[in-house]
Amino acid sequence: MFGQWARSLPIWLRLLVDPVYLVLNFWIKVAWGIDLPRATTVGPGLFICHFGGITISPMAVIGQDCNLSHDITIGISGHGDACGVPLIGDNVYVGPGAKLIGAIRIGSNVKIGANVVIYKDVPDDTVVAAPTFEIVSSKGNRRPEIKLAA
Repeated sequence: MFGQWARSLPIWLRLLVDPVYLVLNFWIKVAWGIDLPRATTVGPGLFICHFGGITISPMAVIGQDCNLSHDITIGISGHGDACGVPLIGDNVYVGPGAKLIGAIRIGSNVKIGANVVIYKDVPDDTVVAAPTFEIVSSKGNRRPEIKLAA
């Protein structure tokens, strides 16, 4: 990533390169809605499959070959010793609308479904999904009954 490369340059060269980075970073946020600070540790192979509404903490750590969908947050939460950001393993899929917050550890080979809020550790090789619903009846003008699956 250009921003991480620019941070590694000597200070005199950064004075020339950083303004370019700042302008490009601003336009990426405006045009695509992606806030991925250069301080974020990201492994190789990151894939952002849809743009828009992606906010990632500069302190977060994302492993290699991860896949991020739109409208996700990977952010800081907590107070005192419990304050922190997610540490995400390798080969993790984060579905649309998912929120990963706090000092949590997401294992490798994890699939996170749409609109899931994760605030606890997730072990390796796990699929995390929000409850789904099933329409049981929808006759006439009656309001359909919705049965939540546990």
